[in-house]
This record gives sequence, C-alpha cells and structure tokens, in this order.
Amino acid sequence: MEEELVKILSNTELDDTKKAEEIQKAVNALYVPATTVAEERKANKEALANKDKAFADLTAEYDTYKQSKMTEEEKKQEEIRKKDEQYNNALMRLSKSTAMNVFANAGLQKDDYQDFLEDIVSIDEEKTKSLAEKICATITKQKSEVANKMKEDIINGTTPPSSGNGGYSSKTKKEEYQRLLDEAIKKNDMNNIVYYQRLVAEEEQKSI
Repeated sequence: MEEELVKILSNTELDDTKKAEEIQKAVNALYVPATTVAEERKANKEALANKDKAFADLTAEYDTYKQSKMTEEEKKQEEIRKKDEQYNNALMRLSKSTAMNVFANAGLQKDDYQDFLEDIVSIDEEKTKSLAEKICATITKQKSEVANKMKEDIINGTTPPSSGNGGYSSKTKKEEYQRLLDEAIKKNDMNNIVYYQRLVAEEEQKSI
C-alpha cells in the first residue's frame, strides 16, 4: 500500500483530484468491509455445523444398520453396554469434581494439579477422594518441612545438605515406594509424587 501511494503521489501527470481518486481506488481494493467478514464467518460456522450434523446423521444411520443386523440378545447386550458406559462416565465426572474440590479446599490452584488430575480419577469416588487427600497432605507436609528447615538453617547459619538418591536396600514394596515417594517430595517432582503416592496406597489396601 505504501509503495502504491508513493507512485500515485509522485505521478506528475495527475492533478490533485485525480490523485485523490486513485488513492481512493487503492484503498477500496485493499479494504474488506465488515459485512463481508461477518458473512464469511457466518458461512464458515454454518459449514462446520452442517459437517457436524452430517457426521451425526451418518453415525445414527450406521447404528441403525448395526441394530438391524443384531439378534435380540445382541441388542440387549449392546443396550447394557451403553448404559454401563453412561453410568461409568457419570461416576468419572463425579470423582473428578470431588478431587477438584479437595484440591481447591487445600488451597491448590488448577495449575498445581491439572497435569496429574486425570491420573488419579477413577469410577471409585472414595478412592479418588482418598488419593487426592493424601496428595494434599503430602504437599502440605512438604511445604511445612521445607519452611521449618529453612528457619532452622537461618537460625543456625547453615545451608541444607544436598539430597542424594540413596542406595536400594532389601525392603517391602510399600517401604521402597515410600522411599521413592520421599525422594520425589524432596525434589518437588509432582508426577512422581502422584505416581508413588498411588503405589503406596495400593500396597496399603493389599495389607488390609
């Protein structure tokens, strides 16, 4: 556009009126009216809606065809499967909501737990809640221990020792998972905290 303007303004064969007309033509060529943009957006939205409807219609048609080929027993089994799927999805949504409430009540932000939320959610609401509460307790304990250690170091004028990995020793699975969980806590490794917290919980369930 800038180059076009320079050419028009430097054209000595054009008087001011002609230059103004040429500039207006250039502007009109580049300008896209708001109504045109709105119409294109509407058309795109309608095309997407039509595509979704076509896919839904095709899926429904296929389901109808599949149903027509099923025996009565197969139809019953398919109906049971769909109901079970809907029921389990509802349980998953309930468990997810419960876990999010636990994290929110513990003062955690969504960014603090969104990376591992799906990993702890199951159709068992109580198990999901228990895992979420244990994770919150672990995080709270970790923060408290770090704060206390910092106070202690400040008072004593010392710096905290570097954390080592520690050697593997002959332990039960629960003890080994707990050791690895403690290491993850020291490193503030949220993924491993969640992972080993779950393994410890599973081992505790086995011993009940």
